[in-house]
Amino acid sequence: MVAYRKEGTTEERFAAIEGVLGEQSEEVLKQCEEHLAYAGNTYQQFLWSYYKSHRATLFRLLSVVTFRATTQDTSMEAALGFLKLHEASRGEWLITAEVLHEGTPEEQRIELLDLSWVPDVWWKLISGTSRRVRCPDRVQRRHFEVCVFSQLMWDLKSGDLYVEGGDHYADYRDQLIPWSRYHQEIANYGKLVELPTEGKAFVAHVRAWLEERACQTDATFPNEDVRIEKGEPIMRPLDKKPLPEGLPELEAALAERLQPVSILDVLTHTEKWLNWTRFFGPVSGYDSKLENPVARYLTAAFCFGCNLGPSQTARSLDAVDRRDVTWVNQRHITSENLDEAIRLVIHAYHRFDLPRFWGTGKHASADGTKWEMYEQNLLAEYHIRYGGYGGIGYYHVSNYIARFSHFIPCGVCYLESMVLSQVSHDGSSIFTL
Repeated sequence: MVAYRKEGTTEERFAAIEGVLGEQSEEVLKQCEEHLAYAGNTYQQFLWSYYKSHRATLFRLLSVVTFRATTQDTSMEAALGFLKLHEASRGEWLITAEVLHEGTPEEQRIELLDLSWVPDVWWKLISGTSRRVRCPDRVQRRHFEVCVFSQLMWDLKSGDLYVEGGDHYADYRDQLIPWSRYHQEIANYGKLVELPTEGKAFVAHVRAWLEERACQTDATFPNEDVRIEKGEPIMRPLDKKPLPEGLPELEAALAERLQPVSILDVLTHTEKWLNWTRFFGPVSGYDSKLENPVARYLTAAFCFGCNLGPSQTARSLDAVDRRDVTWVNQRHITSENLDEAIRLVIHAYHRFDLPRFWGTGKHASADGTKWEMYEQNLLAEYHIRYGGYGGIGYYHVSNYIARFSHFIPCGVCYLESMVLSQVSHDGSSIFTL
């Protein structure tokens, strides 16, 4: 038989470990926790190192801006108030529950917060335990602060919180029409869009419309272009259409008459005709002190309009510094004055005769393009269609020119498209301006 040596008591084993690690025990523990976070595909515990340099700014924001809940659940309001109350705390833990008359028959536990809103990925970090309760006895201060500010961002995006007296993140309920006006105008609105306005009638109408479309789809399936494999529809590539007669001659004539034009030349010529860079200038409102400001504005418009980026623009153009392009874009060009320049160009475009051959301009098509964005952004959302975070550049195009463009979260684009499709009655996204 083999004799095994006893490992000793728990205190002796910890003492042996301490003798090996020495003063590095805290560092080793930190590395172990980081490894567990990586293995669990979580990032929450790493946020403090990035958050701490902005802590004073975020608390200053809480002291200036008032956040209110749009629902009856005011637990986030209470959490923000709790944070403001403990702004000067520097301890490791914050007490969130108090016990009165401990050890007596009158013992009573008072919960200072309702933390049922805390996501599961944050719970163990802030409470130190995996067991979910309405309010633990204490929370880890640093992780709790980051958790609250992260949830604040998501609640502003979802509309569960609003900024009192704000603009972009104001109370959306204030933008709704009053019920008195609704009852006065709903009948005329129903006639305008040719939809029933009563609940049961509207449901019946939509159900009949869906059944009709489903029957049309079933009647035209199966066909040679679509097949079902493993429960998913698969479309085969369409056959190439034959080239129309005279196409090579037409292309040769167009190539002979239409010479390639540089985008920079186009920007320069339109600037000389319209002076659209006059809308750009210092955000402060003072007179611009830039040397050759028009050339710098044209460079910035070329850089960000073509989505090249400052570095690629600097490599493409001589005597252009990427930092200068970025500085001009951040300090002299805003969304408001850019809209003014776009409006001027659109009005000038409609003074030509050519656009009238393409239509009256009273109809437009609505389309959206997904743009990549940082996740930590109030506009960024996960796009289920493209499988990534970003935002939607939403455009209304008519007569081969964008009449209107706006940057919106991913989910808004499809909601608007559904409304426009229903109004058009033909399933397309064409609507009357």
